[in-house]
Amino acid sequence: AIHSVEIAPPPESGFDGNIVLCDTPGFDDTGGAERDIANGLAIVRAVRRCRSVKPLVVIHSERIGGRWEGVAQLAHTIVKFIGDVERTKETFSYIFTKFE
Repeated sequence: AIHSVEIAPPPESGFDGNIVLCDTPGFDDTGGAERDIANGLAIVRAVRRCRSVKPLVVIHSERIGGRWEGVAQLAHTIVKFIGDVERTKETFSYIFTKFE
């Protein structure tokens, strides 16, 4: 399921209107291929209804792998999901979490 919360940015941000933050399910989790397909379709439907989208990719240290193969797999998933990454790559932000 996609969980969302609407926030009002502070006036000094210069942003007019509210922002909706959404937490979507991950891919390649323990739910299997069927779950990934269902999650992907739900995300696509939600994104298509938005005026603009700024994806934030959260990467956990345990998902990286010893040779960073997790990053390559993540990049492959994003390319399959987005398609024209060259056109949209500037909209993505990344957070690396639980690294030492």
